[in-house]
Amino acid sequence: MSLTVNSRPATWAGTSGPIIYKMTTTDHANAGYYLLVEIWNSTTGLKIGTQRCYPNSAGLLSVRVEAILKSNMSLDNNSDLTTGDTVYLDGNWIKYYIKYNQYWSGSSPALIDDVANLRYAIYGGLQIGVINDFASYINAKFLNIEGEAIVNYPFTIEAILDSTANKLLVHRFLNGSVLTGTDYTISSVGVNRFKLSEALTADLLTLRMVNYTWTIRTSAADNDWVDVAYGNGIFVAVAGTGIGQRVMTSTNGVTWDIRSSAADNQWWSVVYGNGLFVAVAATGVGNRVMTSPDGITWTIRTSAADNEWYAVTYGNGLFVAVAGTGTGNRVMTSPDGIVWTIRSSAADNQWWGVAYGNGLFVAVGITGTGNRVMTSPDGVVWTSRSAVDNQWHSVTYGNGLFVAVSTSGTGNRVMTSPDGVVWTIRSSAADNDWYAVTYGNGLFVATSSTGVGNRVMTSPDGITWTIRTSAADNDWYGVGYGNGIFIAVASTGFSNRVMSNSFLISETASIPVQSDISNIIMLQWKNSLGCDECYPFTYNQEYTFDYGGGKKAKRLTLFAYGLTLAQWEAINGLNTLGEPYKTPINEMTTSINRTMATIGQSVYILNSDGTKIGVTVINVQNTTQTKKVQHEATVTIEYPEIFLQ
Repeated sequence: MSLTVNSRPATWAGTSGPIIYKMTTTDHANAGYYLLVEIWNSTTGLKIGTQRCYPNSAGLLSVRVEAILKSNMSLDNNSDLTTGDTVYLDGNWIKYYIKYNQYWSGSSPALIDDVANLRYAIYGGLQIGVINDFASYINAKFLNIEGEAIVNYPFTIEAILDSTANKLLVHRFLNGSVLTGTDYTISSVGVNRFKLSEALTADLLTLRMVNYTWTIRTSAADNDWVDVAYGNGIFVAVAGTGIGQRVMTSTNGVTWDIRSSAADNQWWSVVYGNGLFVAVAATGVGNRVMTSPDGITWTIRTSAADNEWYAVTYGNGLFVAVAGTGTGNRVMTSPDGIVWTIRSSAADNQWWGVAYGNGLFVAVGITGTGNRVMTSPDGVVWTSRSAVDNQWHSVTYGNGLFVAVSTSGTGNRVMTSPDGVVWTIRSSAADNDWYAVTYGNGLFVATSSTGVGNRVMTSPDGITWTIRTSAADNDWYGVGYGNGIFIAVASTGFSNRVMSNSFLISETASIPVQSDISNIIMLQWKNSLGCDECYPFTYNQEYTFDYGGGKKAKRLTLFAYGLTLAQWEAINGLNTLGEPYKTPINEMTTSINRTMATIGQSVYILNSDGTKIGVTVINVQNTTQTKKVQHEATVTIEYPEIFLQ
């Protein structure tokens, strides 16, 4: 074909400016020549427009498609705000591609499909709320204008998403402590709106997009990998099988290298602390500890006893290991990981997990009657604590909470404690054999050795758990967190005994929750991208405007102070001079809520019960002092459906 595509539009482009394909043809001199271009919606698989293009004398063609794309977008922000928290998809963007071919007298060519070069068009121009380049929208960046959440008022958050596996994770805080964490499921690929409302229980919200999809990584060897730890820029996993190579390491969680272990013991646990990796084993003669400063070169250390050491942790300057065998001596400690001292355990239970947090060591076990937890402030003197008689295999500490998981129990395979002393049973997401739990970046993650496609569960608060799809049905015995990545290791599988997930795919946004106060007007409108904006204004002026001829209307002057420049620009969009925001007075009736529908720019007052009142905006020039960081804005609105005779 004698047609060359010289350039395509940017991957992300706004319809307020030209969206152009540039091409060159050598057939332009043929009689009746034209280029036929079809624009296709990739999501729906439907053709949304066709146009003919004609070249200049040099054979150059400029194909502009923004008008067709814009005409196929929806700007309806009449989403249901009267119900509880909702997620809905807005139609203000299109994922598209073109088909094209040349025609002239006597020609019969076929269309060329350009589907390999997908593009995205968004209604309007650049986002004026938070970020100003389309590349930043990929992977679910927030598009809200950073307004405060007002108690009992709805507010919206927007994100462009490229996968329905993404979720919005909302943490609710009070006085610096997390109350709850909630996942909101994405409705579809595209621009999603998250409408939320808050009661008096929280004073701060943090919001981020997460993706719970796990990815298989090739393990360095098919050993029985049972634990993994992170420290000093490297992940280290240990195994119970293998010949001289029961350690593997990775700097990124993706590519793993086999390392020589100091001995072929059954290494069950590894931890990093005080510049040293320490691993403990269930087998070996006087050598059930090994250490490494870098995770690569390992040295055998003398264990305090030949017990079956199943877990080790580090805290408050001390390494502490617990065992499943031994008589009154199922704990050993070391300040340096090299010289170990035996300690008396609170009971001769099979202790499988140990963690440190909030000034306390906590160990959990799989045997014992009503005493499957023991605690110690110093790792030396231990006290038994009451707990349900499940087989508790692992315990971790995060966000002010101890969390333990078990391999037995019916619907109760999780327990939590704020102090390590009093424990509360929690519902597990499934009755799998949960062998490991860890905490990182605001999330608890547990892995199991049983279940079909569901061997991971997560919780933002340790209380409410959600099942997640595991990358493979391996026996996932260990899970750890480091450098923004969760790593799970398994004792089964073929070259796939590692899986990873970073979860976080967006920056975290913090939104303060403000008490319900008087003189608040919450406006909802569309920004230049067609995305919902919500912002709480204060008002201190209400008056009646006289149009003459007996027509009068109620107006309010709204104020916003202490704005960032991004917030000021977003609000200033309401006052853009020259736009026909005002519906002519002779078109108004009292039967409907008149707003700016003539240009697709509806503006509403949101009430605390979620109902909306359509208003118009009266152009008022905003004020700002450009040499200052803080800005202020003034907006005047009118209730056009209420006429005072």
